[in-house]
Amino acid sequence: INFTCFEPLVKLTKDSGIKKFIFASSSSVYGIKSSPNVTEDSSLEPITDYSKYKVMCEDILLKNNTKEFSCTIIRPATVCGFSRRQRFDLVVNILTNLAYNKKEISVFGGNQLMPNINIHDMCRSYIHILNCETSLVNGEIFNVGYENQTVEKLARTVAECFPFKIKINKVSSDDNR
Repeated sequence: INFTCFEPLVKLTKDSGIKKFIFASSSSVYGIKSSPNVTEDSSLEPITDYSKYKVMCEDILLKNNTKEFSCTIIRPATVCGFSRRQRFDLVVNILTNLAYNKKEISVFGGNQLMPNINIHDMCRSYIHILNCETSLVNGEIFNVGYENQTVEKLARTVAECFPFKIKINKVSSDDNR
């Protein structure tokens, strides 16, 4: 549904005289990489339908980019932070939920890198692009993230936030992201 409506949305926005369009894509468009650092020039290898459709939307947006209709793509890391509709399927939230409710965190593997960004920092990136000189962001793609930490480090960081002891169990895993 996100893909089907995207091209009509872009055309409607462009025809309405909107000058800047920022698309929230995803860092998941890169797929699984052996390199710990992924740049905007890294190859796109989407794995899920979600990430495949994000790539297809990026292509549509860039085809519509002009001097008068400035298109910018942001590929955010996993956005975390408090929400009234909290998601419990994201790594930081899963770890926090386990720590709070079980006082124990199971880490599967632990060496997988998980890029994250706080919602406040994510919002600042949108505001920055809106306030930026158009020529600096027109047709550009930006990865936006805070830190690429291992799942084990994230678990330790979460555990340190509690006033009581959190046990961390490492479990072997074949997930090598």
